[in-house]
Amino acid sequence: MEMLIEFNGLETEINETDTPRALITRFNLTGAHTAVWINGKQLLLHDYDTKNFSPGDKVKIIRLLGGG
Repeated sequence: MEMLIEFNGLETEINETDTPRALITRFNLTGAHTAVWINGKQLLLHDYDTKNFSPGDKVKIIRLLGGG
């Protein structure tokens, strides 16, 4: 079954069984450190594989890049 969430500011349809790790993979945000926020609260790394979303959640995932 599918549901709608807000993902990085855009309404996005996901599977109800998707986890943050699944979204990181689907949107090719792998290969670097990532940070995930759900409804304004930062998610801990150990929850990326187990946290489920609820319809209407506001999800923000960013890749952290180094520079200098």
